[in-house]
Amino acid sequence: SFGGFCAVTYLSFAPQGLKYVLLTGGIPPIDNGCTANDVYRACYQRVSVQNQKYYERFPEDKNVIGEVVLHLAESEGMGVPLPSGGILTPRGLQLLGLSGLGSSGGFERLHYMFEEAWDPILVPGSKRQLSYTFKRAFENWIGFDTNPLYAMLHEVIYCQGAASQWSAHKIRDEFGNRFNAVEAAKEGRPVFFTGEMVFPWMFDEIGALQPLKEAAHILAEKEDWPQLYDIEKLRKNQVRPETYPQAQGTVNRTRTVPCACGYITVPEPYHVLVGAFPDVPTAYPAPYQYLVRFEAGTRTSRAFPCSLENSICEKELVVPIWKSL
Repeated sequence: SFGGFCAVTYLSFAPQGLKYVLLTGGIPPIDNGCTANDVYRACYQRVSVQNQKYYERFPEDKNVIGEVVLHLAESEGMGVPLPSGGILTPRGLQLLGLSGLGSSGGFERLHYMFEEAWDPILVPGSKRQLSYTFKRAFENWIGFDTNPLYAMLHEVIYCQGAASQWSAHKIRDEFGNRFNAVEAAKEGRPVFFTGEMVFPWMFDEIGALQPLKEAAHILAEKEDWPQLYDIEKLRKNQVRPETYPQAQGTVNRTRTVPCACGYITVPEPYHVLVGAFPDVPTAYPAPYQYLVRFEAGTRTSRAFPCSLENSICEKELVVPIWKSL
């Protein structure tokens, strides 16, 4: 998605240097100030749906994951040490949703990871311990040792003249106890994982991020971020972009950028969508992405080829198509 953000900034300030723009990740929110709060409200809603889908797919994991959460909560310091430093806590465990709920094959990989959560109990009556394999897998999954800037700059990319102030952390409270792992485990509810979010406590609990804690807090409070987008120039855009919308909010923002078409990823075998996409060639099997033109005043779509002239994606046109998936 960040590549799309950079491309729209390029369109704002140096469109004369561009002939064509391909937005393969997403379109940024271009309002003034810091739009992170709106982004994370939508993200929490989306990740809630993904959690529900996960537990529908693997209902037995509710008890397994709940047991791991309670084990962590009852451990000294409400967590267990990780192999390379840091500590695994209940809220840290929820970070597995970043990849597990939002990537191809993530549900299965997450499920199989919890199959190896516990060390084999060799002595009857001894206390269960999380396995080294599981703890090492957690560290590999999170991966901030190789991508620290992802955590440092994750929220500030939404900021223009305003501070993020740990937006995801604040917005989480708006959802009550929905993402409270310990309460969920105690009440027998499914433990919800979080998604593409960064929290201030990660710089205390994740070893690779601990040296960056002070800098991260400075960035979270910084207000004098420069302007990233020129809305008037975008309204007059003459460069031909294509978009691969990830969500309804992203699609809605393309109304500001003329000449926008969209890609939709087909999540099921193609024959399921014959009625919704009658023009998609059968020679293209799922899960490929199909170029779709959203036609003004209709709920229909045309695929291959997509005319880029005078094509603007409108929110009300996209929603029915998106729901049909």
